[in-house]
Amino acid sequence: MLKPLRHTGAAALCVALVAISCAASAAGLKSGLKIAFVPKQINNPYEGIADDDGMAAIKELGGVGKVVGPSDAGASSQVQYINTLITQRQDAIVIAARHQGRDVRFGHGA
Repeated sequence: MLKPLRHTGAAALCVALVAISCAASAAGLKSGLKIAFVPKQINNPYEGIADDDGMAAIKELGGVGKVVGPSDAGASSQVQYINTLITQRQDAIVIAARHQGRDVRFGHGA
């Protein structure tokens, strides 16, 4: 039952990135944006599909992208990666949240 939802999520991400790409082209978005993806679990094949499509969209926009994240699926494991990306002054950080409806606190002191 979850597999169709996973594919729907990946499809929704792709549609959103294409829409952003179209809007960015029309709005004259600056090139060279630094965008990072933080998946729930770096070695999860589902996350790889979404990340690959996201990286393709970033390249199309003329940006620079990267994928970093934990090898375990714990929400607290993402925090150190997010804080590091904030310190690196990424223009955008795309986060695959671990728990729906749960607030993950990060960025303190960054």
